[in-house]
Amino acid sequence: MVFDIAPDGTKYVAYKNADNKLSVDAFINGSWQAVGNVSAVSDIEVSELAMAINDSGGVLVGYSDSSQADKATVIVFENDTWFMVDEGFSDGAVSSLSLGFNSNDIPYIAFRDEHNGENKATVMKMGEGEFEEMNSTRFTDDPISAINLDFGSLDDPFVGYYQSFDSCGAGLTDDSGVLIIAVPCASAPSDAKLAMDSYDYLYYAYTTYNGSAQNLNVLSYDSEIDVWTHIGGEEFTNYSSYGISSFDLKLDENNKPYVAFSANEGGDGSDTITVMSFENGSRIQ
Repeated sequence: MVFDIAPDGTKYVAYKNADNKLSVDAFINGSWQAVGNVSAVSDIEVSELAMAINDSGGVLVGYSDSSQADKATVIVFENDTWFMVDEGFSDGAVSSLSLGFNSNDIPYIAFRDEHNGENKATVMKMGEGEFEEMNSTRFTDDPISAINLDFGSLDDPFVGYYQSFDSCGAGLTDDSGVLIIAVPCASAPSDAKLAMDSYDYLYYAYTTYNGSAQNLNVLSYDSEIDVWTHIGGEEFTNYSSYGISSFDLKLDENNKPYVAFSANEGGDGSDTITVMSFENGSRIQ
């Protein structure tokens, strides 16, 4: 499940439905409603998902495409219709991916690149009708387990990722290379989501396993004093069993952080999607 907020404040979620196919819903007039007929352009099983919304409200969705050997495919919803953007364009299969737009509304995608079994981080940007490589192809020294990108006031993306040996990181990528920032995540992190506000203030979300449940953590970074701080408290979702299965982190037009997550506590296989916001370091249901 992935989540984003349009410039007009409309909340969107993209998720795998009961048939493991793509569904996209928007929260309109107090209820969640399907966004167009996405099956007209994507009627295959998907695994990993990503979503981003541009300044004009166009909804971009990326996924690991089972019809393209699990390589990356991106579609867009514009003018009440879903269109194909680029299909099966990554070198290898992707098992984590993230989308975003810079200030010029140019789409970028970051993913865990399984080309030749390397499983390293790759960032690409949209060129003339297709995604093109930058100087950040498989740029991490070691394999990663998850990746996420976002933009602040910059035209180049920050990416957040974690590695399987309990190491988290964030990197500023551009055409010349990557600048890495260490993130002090707890032991045994799972998944990683990064957001950046209009003042270039970083937020980093990840889950941890407490022995019986997966719970959510969000860190904020003050670059002036080089300090990361938990907001909402450590493992603030407080599940005692099962817990978080997927989540996303986004900021609204006022730089307020939101998390959306899918979770199960009863073990009955039925997940509930929850959206929370943070204000002055506290969470708001």
